[in-house]
Amino acid sequence: MEFTRECPKCNKILTYSNKADLKRANKLSNNCKSCSKSGINHPLFGKKISEKTKQAMSKVKRRPIYDIWVDTYGIEGAKKRKILTNKKQSLAALKRKNHLRDEKTLYEIWTDKYGVDEADRREFIRREKLSIAFKGKRTGKNHPNYGKPPAYGAGNGWSGWYKNCFFRSLLELSYLVNVLEQENLLWQTAETKEFAIPYVHYDGTNKKYFPDFLVNGNQLIEIKPKTLHTSPLVLLKKEAAEKYCLEKGWIYKLLEPEKLTNEEIIALYDNKEIKLLPRYEEKFKLKYNRK
Repeated sequence: MEFTRECPKCNKILTYSNKADLKRANKLSNNCKSCSKSGINHPLFGKKISEKTKQAMSKVKRRPIYDIWVDTYGIEGAKKRKILTNKKQSLAALKRKNHLRDEKTLYEIWTDKYGVDEADRREFIRREKLSIAFKGKRTGKNHPNYGKPPAYGAGNGWSGWYKNCFFRSLLELSYLVNVLEQENLLWQTAETKEFAIPYVHYDGTNKKYFPDFLVNGNQLIEIKPKTLHTSPLVLLKKEAAEKYCLEKGWIYKLLEPEKLTNEEIIALYDNKEIKLLPRYEEKFKLKYNRK
């Protein structure tokens, strides 16, 4: 598989053999080789070059690295270096292959083995342990995503769109379908900067919490399995949200809606009312035998 991007300077299409190289090039805004060696970056920038020198330079051919090794280290030394280089290249190719291979995440393994609720519980505990282990390191205000709502695909549950409304779990989908839509309630997502609620994490760092929905203009709704309602982090967020709502004259609710049945989920998918994120799309097709 090849990965492509455009040169920021000349718009030439550049190809990369792996995703890591593409990501690095985008981060550094790398130009193509021609543009990198042009202008002020060129070693001959500002120097006058005669036509005779230009013609000579165009005819110069690069010597193979093996020939240089032979001249420097002798034939035996060159052979050893060639073998060592081949091994390094093979290991690098193997690492790239393993990196790009479509393997299941730990959360997906838990979901298949124990179900969504137990997987959510285990993932929550795992993240709590990581949070304690990395206390003060890229957390709170030090984290690059501090104060920003979660990105699409963030979270533990099956994510996608229901009639252009994004959901991060099947419980959120159930609330959208069986409560908000059936009861014809006025609502909007609360996962925006407008509804960011500051709170102090139990490790002492300042963070922000984004509830799931604002209903009827005065009810902040958070959707969570009941198994997590009494967890330390959820209780901290609940306390901050209740204080936030009290100041505004709103109500805060922590809910676990009734789950959708497999038949209901399949019907929503077959009727094209839901569109899952790509990684869950493949998982859904395998689980429910959909092409």
